[in-house]
Amino acid sequence: SKSSFAALLKTLEEPPSHVKFLFATTDPQKLPITVLSRCLQFNLKNLSPARIAEHLQFVLGEEKIPFDEGGIWAIGRAADGSMRDALSLTDQAIGHGGGQINEADVSAMLGTIERRFVVDICLALASQSGVALLSSIAKMAEQSPDYEAAMADILSVWHQVAILQTVPEALDKGLSHFVELVALADAVSREDVQLFYQICLLGRKDLYMAPDQRSGFEMTLLRALAFRPATNGRPVVVSSPAPEVDPLVKKSDATEVSVASNQSSHPVINNDNIANEMPGEVLQILENEEESVEEDDVSCLALSGDSDLLVPIELDDFTPENWVDVRRQLTIGASLGEVASHCLYQSRQDNELIFVIDDQENSLYDKSHQLGLGAALTAYFGQEVNVSISAGLAEAETPRAVDRRETAERHAEAVDMLNQDPDVKRFKQVFDGVLDERSVQPID
Repeated sequence: SKSSFAALLKTLEEPPSHVKFLFATTDPQKLPITVLSRCLQFNLKNLSPARIAEHLQFVLGEEKIPFDEGGIWAIGRAADGSMRDALSLTDQAIGHGGGQINEADVSAMLGTIERRFVVDICLALASQSGVALLSSIAKMAEQSPDYEAAMADILSVWHQVAILQTVPEALDKGLSHFVELVALADAVSREDVQLFYQICLLGRKDLYMAPDQRSGFEMTLLRALAFRPATNGRPVVVSSPAPEVDPLVKKSDATEVSVASNQSSHPVINNDNIANEMPGEVLQILENEEESVEEDDVSCLALSGDSDLLVPIELDDFTPENWVDVRRQLTIGASLGEVASHCLYQSRQDNELIFVIDDQENSLYDKSHQLGLGAALTAYFGQEVNVSISAGLAEAETPRAVDRRETAERHAEAVDMLNQDPDVKRFKQVFDGVLDERSVQPID
């Protein structure tokens, strides 16, 4: 109250020399400015779960109370940065567990989910096994969990996996189920980790809209399983049965229905009405264009026939100069294709091909891409090769840089050709227009 603060103010102004006042509050904004101005303020930060778990291990060790790391970490996360709350929860856990602390009892006391269920679900996602995924969810459902909290725990697991893949030394090795987290980091690519995290994050928002939380939880994880784009940079092929066709429907009938539907999906345009509304000069230009269509088609065919086809290159003839041609002949995509396009081939030592990836373009790179590129080059050259990729400075043009340069050159050439075309010039003159260069796309 104001009166109590006023009474305290005099003591704070002239404190006894042998007295030190320590005040603690979670609402400093409620204190009068006259009190705050006479105190030295320290803003205490929340403790991390790792720091809380470390101190609890020390306390329980001194008290000789048996515990497991999973239970300590569960208390550390539930304490939300407060050591006082952590010690209070520890007392409750000791009483709940009959003089000891273990993860199952702590989870039951807190009403949370045992971490092993969450880790099993993430391992099932990593293995792309729908059967294992639904089985793990069914086991967790026997505990009557809070599915929103379960989704939050899954997000926490993928967050820790992402840290392991990027900065491994930043994650405490005493973390619960650390071995399983390392296995996940090795088995799942970085882009898949980001995909799983994003899908689960958005799915958590949609849980309340599902008919029930379990079905919403399952659909979110099945979506993450279905939308996983690639393994080691290669597309995942999911076989599906061919659709059954009613034997009573004849092929001719199906063809007629298909043609009719295709025709009805497009509007009918009366060219005569449009022609009557056009200026005479524009009609003349269109007639000239129609007359030159056949000649243009013939010339395009001639150009395509004269273009040089890429010839397969033997391993003994493989050099840094023809790496761009080899890259263009490799049928790889997704993240592996991007990583390969940002690499430069340097040298060969026996059956090992040494590449360097540009420092500024290695955000998607991980060790699995070495294996993927090695498998692709083994299939291309017809003999076993290994690939070593290291980060460094790209001193020459990478395949991606060559593609960008050639695309820019083709675009500039196409723009120049259009600007020099007499019909385009006449259009620009008649309509007082300009060429939108961004809309120009060269025909490869």
